[in-house]
Amino acid sequence: MDVICMGRVGMDLYSVEEETPFSQVGQLRKSFGGSPGNIAVGTSRLGVKVGFIGKLSDDMIGRAVREFLISEGVDTSQIAIDSSGGRTSLAITETKADDCSVVIYRNSASDLLLEENEISEDYISRSRLLMVSGTALSASPSREAVMKAVQIARDKKVKVFTDLDYRPYSWPDRKTTAQVYQAIAAQTDYLVGNTEEFECFDSVEKDPHALARKLIRQGLTAVTIKEGKDGSTTHTKEGEIFARPFPVKAKKPFGAGDAFASAYIYGILSGLPVEEYAQLGSAAAAIVVTRFGCAESMPNLHEIKEFIAGY
Repeated sequence: MDVICMGRVGMDLYSVEEETPFSQVGQLRKSFGGSPGNIAVGTSRLGVKVGFIGKLSDDMIGRAVREFLISEGVDTSQIAIDSSGGRTSLAITETKADDCSVVIYRNSASDLLLEENEISEDYISRSRLLMVSGTALSASPSREAVMKAVQIARDKKVKVFTDLDYRPYSWPDRKTTAQVYQAIAAQTDYLVGNTEEFECFDSVEKDPHALARKLIRQGLTAVTIKEGKDGSTTHTKEGEIFARPFPVKAKKPFGAGDAFASAYIYGILSGLPVEEYAQLGSAAAAIVVTRFGCAESMPNLHEIKEFIAGY
């Protein structure tokens, strides 16, 4: 594999009616989501050879998710199947540009039941980059499984990409979040998150950019702060690179960060300069929010370049 994505992937049910309060919605359309799952599909569509490490429920939803990943060219040989009664993540959401509500069902989430003994050292050692999600670190035994995978990657000289992917309902408290984020950052090459995620990263340093500069001094290759409609800033040892946003008329707010990460990973693996892959990420994010769903809306490289050229 060029890249292995690790964490959650699930099913989304989007309201068919746009700009409609959920109480008035009459139809839902099946889609697929979950940050690492979206990134796996996004990178695959960019021509990257992608594998996935995770855990799905032994039911029709788990099987549908796995079949979708396979249809998108993602290797699913390392997805474990839970037999303890865990459930694949399910999100139900409105389709609205602003004030868009979503309810996510993650009681006994199967992805958080992934165990250390289900991690293959050989699989990770034969990849170029391991992508892990902050949510996968929020509870045991998934937290220990992720840390084992990251340690294998470090030992085998495989780069580590961490998306902070903060979901408050997944964590017991902010103190734990900060402790775990700091621990994973010490083992990470590329760190990506939005301003809120960086604010809960450190109980002392609240300025995301000051924290990013501190992490660079500690040895990270790049730290990227996503600022939504204000673009993104990537901190490196050579300096700071700003990627401008591409304002568009959005259908929904979801999936933008995952599209950004997909292009970012493509750029790393392709040896592109930071300013180029950060700009590709901004464009990919803009494209996704104009489309229905998340995983299915990830663009290919031709679409991204055409979008930039015609913007």
